[in-house]
Amino acid sequence: MSSITQRMMMGAAGGKSDPVYVEDIFSPYTFEGNTASHGNGTTQTLTTGLDMAGEGGLVIFKDRTNSSSWKWVDSVRGGNKEIASNGTWVEDTANNAITSWLSNGVITGDNINYNNQGSDMGTWHFRQAKHFFKIVTYTGDGSANRAIDHGLGSTPGFIAIKNLSSAVNWECWHKEGGGADYGAALNQNTGFQSMGTGYFGGSSGTSPTATSFYVGNNAIVNANGSNYVAYVWGTDEEKFGEDQDASVIKCGTWTGTGSLANIDVGFEPQCLIVMEPGGGWHIYDNVRGVYGLNSDDADIGNDARLEMNDNGGEYIGHNFLDFLANGFNTGGSGGGFANAGTKFCYIAIRRPDAKVGKSVEELGGASKVFDMRVAAQNATPQYNTGFKVDFAFQRQYNATSDWYWSARLFGRAAWNSNNADVADDHQFWNGYKTGYDLNTGLNSGTTWNNTTIAWSFKRAKAFTDVVYYRGVGGNLTLNHNLGVAPDMIIVKNLSSSNTDGRVYHSGMNGGVDPEDYQMKINNTGAEGDDPMWQDFAPTATQFKVGDYSDVNKNNHQHVAYLFASLDSVQKLGFYNGTGSTVTVTCGFQPRFIMIKCSSHSGDWMVWDTVRGISAGGDPYILLNTSTGETGGGDDWVDLESDGFSTSMNHPAVNSSGYKYIYWAIA
Repeated sequence: MSSITQRMMMGAAGGKSDPVYVEDIFSPYTFEGNTASHGNGTTQTLTTGLDMAGEGGLVIFKDRTNSSSWKWVDSVRGGNKEIASNGTWVEDTANNAITSWLSNGVITGDNINYNNQGSDMGTWHFRQAKHFFKIVTYTGDGSANRAIDHGLGSTPGFIAIKNLSSAVNWECWHKEGGGADYGAALNQNTGFQSMGTGYFGGSSGTSPTATSFYVGNNAIVNANGSNYVAYVWGTDEEKFGEDQDASVIKCGTWTGTGSLANIDVGFEPQCLIVMEPGGGWHIYDNVRGVYGLNSDDADIGNDARLEMNDNGGEYIGHNFLDFLANGFNTGGSGGGFANAGTKFCYIAIRRPDAKVGKSVEELGGASKVFDMRVAAQNATPQYNTGFKVDFAFQRQYNATSDWYWSARLFGRAAWNSNNADVADDHQFWNGYKTGYDLNTGLNSGTTWNNTTIAWSFKRAKAFTDVVYYRGVGGNLTLNHNLGVAPDMIIVKNLSSSNTDGRVYHSGMNGGVDPEDYQMKINNTGAEGDDPMWQDFAPTATQFKVGDYSDVNKNNHQHVAYLFASLDSVQKLGFYNGTGSTVTVTCGFQPRFIMIKCSSHSGDWMVWDTVRGISAGGDPYILLNTSTGETGGGDDWVDLESDGFSTSMNHPAVNSSGYKYIYWAIA
């Protein structure tokens, strides 16, 4: 029974309310502006999937290319009212800032501060939802201890207040900022400090509760007759996802130690706001880029940073931090976030994962999480997948070409499955763009020609996941967010070209103790019995790697791609060769098939419906070589209504007594 059907039945029986997923309430979104001058009639529809018409919310705008003020616009005050987090200015009128609040996003109009022609624009969309985010407006009364209802339904983790009527500082409260009366100005970089009874906490010194927050009589928060807006964010409330038992936001702190540190927030973030005393309010997200790969190349591994208290354009110049499966690390020691003794406050928002993300079914099926297509020329994106791509592999299919495997988590680099090299330069992308800084699809411009194919994936529950990690040597246990035990794991050391890409597959050794075996994706070798995975069968939350340079070299960066069998979407399994027709049941007709002989030497053979699978002619490409497609005159595989078959008597796919693993995607 599908999760959608189960919810309908529960609703009819008076069970739980419909779940709220993180895709429903938050989205970082980038676009290129198209307005050359105010009032010229141009617009942009920002399709985030958030119901801003029905539920309302906040959109924060920033021109990433140029120095410009931050613009905060919300549905309560109206789409033509703006305030700026980098100054003390009063609320201003902004014509055509947001012209429409939609059930799946917003429309921004012909205002160059919101839609500047040629500029890379960054936006962050927060939909109102209990336990996540609420907007409160009020009129000050000058009282010394005023309680203001916030409607969040739980105790806030972070609150930002702006006096709309007077040119005074913003005032922010953070649950770990120091106490009830501790505050910090969003438009400054001074950090949290005790502000006294006139600010947060009021004369009673009361911290926010599940119903109210308290303010004193200072003009910044409660001047008689002044109008205010308060943005209220939650923290740690486990109310989200299919089972309504997981959190999507965490407000916390860490203290620098002088070296890299892993900060465990309980999930992988997609957005992180950090208050660095003396440094400002930094914002990072996985669309603009947080890249977990250090390199001698000046651009590889550098994260895209903006400061919400500053009007400067986007800075890309350091590996400030890395997103991990259960949190983030503080990056290199030169980034500032490792400064010994400094207390950093953060707000982390979770990415869609197995706990709080939508299922493949709810996203719309296999075509919403997997795509294959040739590159379009002079287009953005070149690969218009229709979804936000999390990882891909690409190559020119009809000529000699390397394979380029990449991922959003280490955006500016790629590695080659045909020789295990790490292509640690960005010639494969369009200038400073990584190919992943798009809301749908992959890459822009003319980098890839129209004989190049990208096989693109979206991370989704029980389908695929990606884990970035640093090796420690010895044995290492790693968390993942697939939600089920993976059937295949592909691991590559990203710091060294002198290492092999290693593969775990649940069909190795005929499905018996496959965790004892591994193969190399960059060569033809048969499965080998060694403790690459510590002889540990991966679970729904963890997998293990042993003391091998390929998968766990001390202080080297590694990536692991995880795949699981999912009804009607993806199937990973094995079969025994017979030398005559073998039919493999997948439960769907595949668009993509990979077969590798596991018991003997053999290539990693790939077929797909873009290049063609037809009776009598099935051109294949080999993952482990740079050779262009071949074999188009041979009937290697045939598509069946619920799987595929092979009648080719050949060691690569179907020799009697040989064992084979396969990977098929609908």
